[in-house]
Formats: sequence, structure tokens, C-alpha cells
Amino acid sequence: MTMADMRDESYNGWTNYETWAISLMLNNERFTYESMRDFMKRWGDRENPYTEWIRFVGISKHRVGANYADRFTFATPKANRAELDEMMREIQ
Repeated sequence: MTMADMRDESYNGWTNYETWAISLMLNNERFTYESMRDFMKRWGDRENPYTEWIRFVGISKHRVGANYADRFTFATPKANRAELDEMMREIQ
């Protein structure tokens, strides 16, 4: 095993920085959290809750971390959608 194989690619337990930052931002804002919770009550077990929620509330093109130089949108392809879907399912 090489050092590259041993390197931890995760970020605070999430796949990467983008996934962690999105989760942190969504879970630390009361109105946003309640919006996700209400959405999930209606969404149930259907596929892709994160992707559908960001479209539903109209934030897919909004920037995460407006105060940071490395800003990205909520729809960034770098974010792990499966992890964000799971985060939303746990809100129910």
C-alpha cells in the first residue's frame, strides 16, 4: 500500500469539502432545516431528494460560502449527492 492509498480523502466524515460545507450550511439554518424536513415529509422514499429539494426551493444556482474564495453552487458536481440524499432522509 502506498502513501497515496493511505491518504484520507474525506472531510470531517464527509466525502469531501463541498459535501461537508453544503450539509453544514443546510443543517445550521433553522428555516432551511425546517424546509428540508417539510419537503421530506411529502417526498417520502422517492429517489434524489437533495437534487429535487434544491430545485424546489430554487437554490441550485446559489453559491455556498459567499464569504469564501472557493465558492461553489449547491448543484456542484463535486458534492456527493448520495450522502446529501441520506442526510435529508435522516431529517424525517
